[in-house]
Amino acid sequence: MTKQGGQDAWAVSPEGVTHNESEWKLLVLFVPLDRQCLCSEQVSVLVRQVDAALQVLHSKLEKVIISVVLLDTQSNTGRLRLRRTCLCPAVQSTAELRLTTAIYSQVLLESLEQHLVEKKWYSNRDDFTVQLQRVPLSDLILSWDGGASDKKLESETYKLVLQLWENLDLPFIRTERNSPAESWPESRATLNAGNGVGSSPYDLLDVMTQYRGLSWSVGGDQNLSTVTTLPNILREFNPALTGFSVDKGTEGTSQAFLNQAVAGATSVDMLKQAQALVSRMKNDSRIDFHSDWKVITLFIGGNDLCDSCQNSLYHSAENFVKRVQEALDYLHSEVPRAVVNLVEPIHIIPLRGVHQDSSLNCPTWLVRILCPCVILPINGSKALQDLDDLNRAYQRGLVDLVESGRYDTHSNFTVVLQPLLRDLTLPYTDGHPDRSFFSPDCFHLSQKAHTLMARGLWNNMLEPLGNKTYSQDFTAGLSVKCPSESDPFIQTYENSNYTYKGPAPTPPPISNWGSDFSCRDTAPSNSVPTSDILRKFNPSVQGFSTGQGLFAKKGFNMAVSRAKVSDLSAQVSTLIEALKSSQNVNYESDWKLITLFIGGNDLCHYCLDQNNLSPQNYSHHLMDGLDMLYREVPRVLVNVVTVPEMDGLRRIQKNSLPCMFIPSEKCPCLMLPEDNSVELAEIKLINLHYQTVTEQLISGGRYDGREDFAVVLQPYLQNTVVPLSKEGNPDLSFFTVDCLHLSEQAHAEMAIALWNNMLEPVGKKQIFNNFTHDRTKIQCPSEAQPFIYTKMNSIPHYSTTPSPNITPQPTQPTQTTPCPSTVPIWVPAVFGVVGLLLGWGITWLFLWRRIKKMKTAKEPKDRESELKGTSL
Repeated sequence: MTKQGGQDAWAVSPEGVTHNESEWKLLVLFVPLDRQCLCSEQVSVLVRQVDAALQVLHSKLEKVIISVVLLDTQSNTGRLRLRRTCLCPAVQSTAELRLTTAIYSQVLLESLEQHLVEKKWYSNRDDFTVQLQRVPLSDLILSWDGGASDKKLESETYKLVLQLWENLDLPFIRTERNSPAESWPESRATLNAGNGVGSSPYDLLDVMTQYRGLSWSVGGDQNLSTVTTLPNILREFNPALTGFSVDKGTEGTSQAFLNQAVAGATSVDMLKQAQALVSRMKNDSRIDFHSDWKVITLFIGGNDLCDSCQNSLYHSAENFVKRVQEALDYLHSEVPRAVVNLVEPIHIIPLRGVHQDSSLNCPTWLVRILCPCVILPINGSKALQDLDDLNRAYQRGLVDLVESGRYDTHSNFTVVLQPLLRDLTLPYTDGHPDRSFFSPDCFHLSQKAHTLMARGLWNNMLEPLGNKTYSQDFTAGLSVKCPSESDPFIQTYENSNYTYKGPAPTPPPISNWGSDFSCRDTAPSNSVPTSDILRKFNPSVQGFSTGQGLFAKKGFNMAVSRAKVSDLSAQVSTLIEALKSSQNVNYESDWKLITLFIGGNDLCHYCLDQNNLSPQNYSHHLMDGLDMLYREVPRVLVNVVTVPEMDGLRRIQKNSLPCMFIPSEKCPCLMLPEDNSVELAEIKLINLHYQTVTEQLISGGRYDGREDFAVVLQPYLQNTVVPLSKEGNPDLSFFTVDCLHLSEQAHAEMAIALWNNMLEPVGKKQIFNNFTHDRTKIQCPSEAQPFIYTKMNSIPHYSTTPSPNITPQPTQPTQTTPCPSTVPIWVPAVFGVVGLLLGWGITWLFLWRRIKKMKTAKEPKDRESELKGTSL
């Protein structure tokens, strides 16, 4: 395979092909799809490169079928960027990147399809034709960097070939010649992320345009006779209404005005949007901030649900409600004279129907990128039930939040729950979902849907609390209600003769630091893939330590008090000998789980011995320990917990009276330097370097050569917030009496955080932990993801058609099972080592502030701002 013109489109070189001229040939032309670098310019470049490659093949070959395949190189983007500079403009957020790359991926497919149809000369010979595979192929084998074993590459190559074969559309290979002719509309480029409310039915690229003037809750284009939005309805009663958005543009444009909604936002963005809204209201001369009444609409949750399966803890109902509460609390404290419409999250499950009807020709693979956790689950699966349960939990959580009465403490501010989207019926026409309610991507909503949502919201606002409409069938349409003489106002808590049920009762004091284990399915899984949590899945797990003091049984816990990384090799050697000599462990057959956690003592004494405790030596000693495990221990998964950010310990000592009298000699290099001193800046930088060299060592491929060995960095301590009490002071219940080591409560939180990190894919692991005790926040494996994540099983891939029941012929690569059938494969830690916690003195983790901020002088504080009569 060669590259055309020094670029990245790959084509088959005719000079390298040997064949019998009388035989038919199938050639595959791969087009790299780099999600990190897609825009209209790049699409045009790729189409031209494909055309050039096809011209060469057309002139050189006979009796050939060319299959053009988009190869998703998202797992390889780091190397690709080293080879060339991206032509595309930078994007501002992860949400914008996801939308932009998803749209342009589909545009690239459509552009190639249109090009092949227009170039009829590709089918002007009976012995030459071109076919386009409509689903990108996952880049599996190109991401191993030579580190995988031959068996692993053979297995993955077989999967790749099988996916290619499935995409050829059996029973015969579909080509331009034997497929129905189709016309593809021209795409017009607009580079702003958006919702496509006003897009033409097939103008997919226009979905990126933000039609803020048509937004159901805050748009103000034209008037009610032509555009139905909540502001246009309100203007019928008050022509002097202001604050609505008009025309198109992002939240930062003047057209957006008080519409501070951000495309792709999740609940974590709500506080920032509330602050931006308040800032605009306070600084706009058209608004009398203290005297004008304001209507604010907050509608969030859909994007949280779209990502929920990727990190169930981060997107839990508790966290969702907490983030919404933060935004509402801010508005409550800052904004006078405001009615806040809190719209319940939409019941998202019915929207799946649009992508389950192939007659609609929706770009479903694109929506799998935008909203995988909603689109991918199979009907009737546990994953789909979990999604529905979470959706309902989001809705119930907001009900409970408002019912607590926390926002009705004075007469000039209230929050009203509007449940119009609680139960939504997907509109149908002629027996099929009505695509006219959706934008061209079949994901965002069209102006037709926005019209009915605006009417539904207005009607909800006129309905008294306790008697609001919560079910909508848009197929039947929706008429606008009118105020009456007896009820001429927007209904709120004060005028609805309604009684809140009040806040939930205060939970009793915690008597132990165990957790309520919510994972129901603990049976071994059918697919390949610490401590008490692991025993829930395998009661036979061995090696954990128990007891304390003289009566303690250390098991395989080889941690040594006050150890440094230079002691690691000795501890690993002791562990290996203990494993080999144990009567309870089959050294060769049992899977083992080892946890390395070390580096705190090195940092605490770095200033006293800078040469021996340098980041380079830290990496060297860590490598020696891992190399020893790699050479000598079969069947093992090694957790390396990142070196924690240590700066938070200073806050504990300075802000807590009992800790002020603890000697600083236990960690002198961190505790003794003055604030803003060169010495403190240096130790923060070394802390960051420790984290960096650890990540470089583990991600470099050094330990990827064995199928039965994996090293995984668990980064939940990379950014850690010091746990605070209700008074805002460091919570000393997380620490022992020396204010340095951790209490049982903190160890319980760390165990949960480590387990949750283990269930998160490499590259998507949570890099912080807030250590707020919650007995139910343990993540659970799912049917789709039933294993502990390693680098190998974290590689993303596309799901095409269901895998057929095919038995490979002897000439095909065979896939070997890494474990005997008698061994449950689900948890690789069945009988092995529960933990090797090295260096207990480093467990003081609760730090706040990233080290990258350490060289900056004091950052200017963001001025707090707010929102007015529209939506977040």
